[in-house]
Amino acid sequence: MPAASQTKQNASANERTRFNERQTTYTQLQLSAQAETASENEIYLKIDNESIEALNNGSDDPTYCNEHGTWSKIPIAQLVKYMDGKSHEAFSAEFEIFSHCSAKSYVESQKRENISKNRYKGIYPYDDSRVKVTGSVGSDYINASFIDGYKRPKQYIATLGPMSQQLGDFSLFWKMLWQQKVEKIAMVTNLIERGSHKCEQYWPNPGTTQMFGDIKVESRSEDEYAEFTRRTFTLTMGTEERTLCHLQFTCWPDKAIPDDVTELIEFRQRVQSKPSTLNGPTVVHCSAGVGRTGIYIALDILTEEGEVERAIDILGCVHTIRRNRPNMVQTLEQYKFLHTAVVYSLTFDCSQVKGDNFNQYMKPHSIQELNSQFKRLQHTVKTRCKKEIEAVDRNE
Repeated sequence: MPAASQTKQNASANERTRFNERQTTYTQLQLSAQAETASENEIYLKIDNESIEALNNGSDDPTYCNEHGTWSKIPIAQLVKYMDGKSHEAFSAEFEIFSHCSAKSYVESQKRENISKNRYKGIYPYDDSRVKVTGSVGSDYINASFIDGYKRPKQYIATLGPMSQQLGDFSLFWKMLWQQKVEKIAMVTNLIERGSHKCEQYWPNPGTTQMFGDIKVESRSEDEYAEFTRRTFTLTMGTEERTLCHLQFTCWPDKAIPDDVTELIEFRQRVQSKPSTLNGPTVVHCSAGVGRTGIYIALDILTEEGEVERAIDILGCVHTIRRNRPNMVQTLEQYKFLHTAVVYSLTFDCSQVKGDNFNQYMKPHSIQELNSQFKRLQHTVKTRCKKEIEAVDRNE
């Protein structure tokens, strides 16, 4: 047999061996969970609409990933050039890396007393990063995961959008907020999108008070803006009182990505600007708590990393947060959108300017500087539909 053919055959055999090892590990974990717990078939679990693309990519196990890789960081000064030279095939190849990783344990999510608290097939918190709600009757389980931030462990909690089918009267959710000293919630979904329930209203109406177990929640204010809604709650348990800021991003199109990254950048800035005194994590959720939630968290991490180090590792960031919770940044389209958002966040002065200060802000901006800003803006307008992209190519 020729040497080249022998080498190719050996490589194929090695790949089959690695595949079989991954499958064996995955099967063992499944059997371990099912030996003492309920099967997910005993309860109706949905398929998350945003996960269909990921599930159909043909990977061995598209959900779970715990292998660690090291990738080179991209200097901020080269970020625009890097994005200009990156093809669809390059994005696809990177995103495919997430699909070839081995399984992590998620046994707790499959126990008989916990399975009803899940909503979507395949969206289960890993045992080593799940949030535990102590003092609860029967179980400490909730479908929520700690996500490590930039040089800060457990900076976020990514969770399902609360629904009464999984959480009853939402007392478990509010208990988690209290125990984890949460002062900010970033909600990146509407309650209903195209007739589909993404989340339920788990908070009281403005001017009213509601009890969630031992926690009294008073809605102090609700202000609606073009792209988001801001709410303020007072939480009381016993003699202790806390303030919780709730910001809801309302202009994310269903089953798609925003046409423009600026609204999400500004929303992140508003969340960042809210004070935090208890040093607890920020809760982020959409519907499944992985797709839009993953984009928001990755954008926050990468912006902090870029501002400090002047270089970022996008692929490594997504890989890392997927080790905390499955399918974070769920689809290839979302992965590409994240790149565009990061370019905007780190290569423009995105700080907000009050109307009263606008004249002062404009004084040092020459015509040359404005022209330079305009040219850089062209690199952020990447989220066009397929027909628009084809039309631009035809009329280049």
